[in-house]
Amino acid sequence: MTSIELNAIGCIATPFKEKFGIPRQSGLCLKATGVIELAANQDSRDGIMGLEVGSSIWLIFQFNGVAECSTKYSVRPPRLGGQKKAGVWATRSPHRPNRLGLSLVALEKIENSKEGIKLHVRGVDLLDGTPILDIKPYLAYADRCDSTSPSWLAEQQFKKIEKISFSDAANEELKAAGEDFKILLEELLEHDPRPAHQRELDKEFSFQLADYDISFRPSSDGLEVTQLKNLNC
Repeated sequence: MTSIELNAIGCIATPFKEKFGIPRQSGLCLKATGVIELAANQDSRDGIMGLEVGSSIWLIFQFNGVAECSTKYSVRPPRLGGQKKAGVWATRSPHRPNRLGLSLVALEKIENSKEGIKLHVRGVDLLDGTPILDIKPYLAYADRCDSTSPSWLAEQQFKKIEKISFSDAANEELKAAGEDFKILLEELLEHDPRPAHQRELDKEFSFQLADYDISFRPSSDGLEVTQLKNLNC
């Protein structure tokens, strides 16, 4: 097989510091923002000509935090509870040849200064520090499609968690974190980041989001955030 060398055009900064807790698809959490930093050179300045704030763009990236030798041609998708297998090309698993990923995000702001170029995007599902390999515009007339998803995925029933609650201690910390952070956290938990095979367990889960360590557990009618710990304190 022919070997191909790819060079990153930049990287993205996001609030997601670990894989657990990241939205499973782009666009699910609109409060999930990121900043793509491009090189401060003329090539990058030429490359962003015509990009418009308010438009949508495709990000082609290489999965970060996934070992190069972790390719699996048969995977266990989380949506199947980790119990059934599917071919990697019928899934969006990060354990794939070349670790390439594709995400559709909204372009919110462009900063073009002598220090560099920053693209502010919304609806991200990428780990902090993910290398960006290419950017393409979303074309509604060509990219919109009415075809169906793979049958194994179409059969799944995706239900949001109806109620996200917060302990008194978590609510106190949220005062400092801010309303946007609270909304982002609610959006993430509504889509239930827990592995499907562990959702019946009465146990506490935790993950890092931005500068906070988040702990949550099942409640009688949803999920409860039990603790927010500011890691900078």
